[in-house]
Amino acid sequence: MLRDLFTKLRLTADGKTPSRKRPVHGDHGEARDLKYIFRRRRYPGSREREYLVHLPPAYRAGLKLPVVMILHGCDQDHWDIRHVANFDRIADRHGIIVVYPFVTSYDPPRMRNCWAFWSTSHNRAGHGEVEDLWQIMNDVRKRYDADPARLHVAGLSSGAAMTIALLVNRCDRIASGAEIAGLPFAETAASIGQTPAPLKPVDRVVTTMNEAMGTRKRAVPLMIVQGNGDRVIGPAAAQNIRDSWSRCFSINTSKPVWADYGTRSGIAFEHNRYENRKNGARVETLFLEHSQHGWYGGRDGRYGFADAPDVSELIWSFFDANRLKTAERNRLFAWRPRFRKVA
Repeated sequence: MLRDLFTKLRLTADGKTPSRKRPVHGDHGEARDLKYIFRRRRYPGSREREYLVHLPPAYRAGLKLPVVMILHGCDQDHWDIRHVANFDRIADRHGIIVVYPFVTSYDPPRMRNCWAFWSTSHNRAGHGEVEDLWQIMNDVRKRYDADPARLHVAGLSSGAAMTIALLVNRCDRIASGAEIAGLPFAETAASIGQTPAPLKPVDRVVTTMNEAMGTRKRAVPLMIVQGNGDRVIGPAAAQNIRDSWSRCFSINTSKPVWADYGTRSGIAFEHNRYENRKNGARVETLFLEHSQHGWYGGRDGRYGFADAPDVSELIWSFFDANRLKTAERNRLFAWRPRFRKVA
């Protein structure tokens, strides 16, 4: 009995706690689920944060697997997004390391468990939440010797808005990203809700993106997913994300280079791809005739709706087709943010 209690309370030196989930056996081993504590770093706004890691059965030392980070939305935690996205099944099938960070703690005023996508204290490299997320991603990459050319991030709602912030600030290191019901870079918190404030003009968003990217600017591929009937974050936000990406990276969105439409799981959809083949820029949009705000096609749960096209599978297909090229990979770690030490 005392031994069981000790096991439950044990926290190892690297911040890992034992997983309660039984292993799932696969061809190359067994899936493992681990919990870690990210320790506060010495740059402004950093905090201690909890995160989960899923290792697929294919994982073994020396095999450089891709990493996908998935960010929860407001009124969710890392367990919720893991459940509704159901991305672990994709990971076990394709051999992917999945990371589920939890915002863990934050200063008020803020809706429960929201990421501070609107704040320059948290949406700029070297500061707060966006830097903590990158450091978590990089820690996982180093710990499991993952492929630095295949680091990807996806998120829902405020997690989608923070996904955009992470892609902008680490455009030279993250291969591609996907957002579901998110907001453009550095949009205001007041843009959420049934009576939202007007969205920032696209030109202003692009200016802010360029300032954040600076000389490291790279046309990072992005997939945009949006429910047309979403009353929390409406389709106008997705259109602004598309337009800001297309204008920033010179993508012609007047005519898609590829399109698909139809009905899956009883939900009509329109899926378009736009590209600039000269600079490798790509943006895809998936608009669904769905009235709810959440992750589509995974599991039912807190902001999760199973009866919809399988967005997790579509996101992985997008990620798998978009990785850093050799020239981009060679300069992955040539740039370092200048951190200001805090007490």
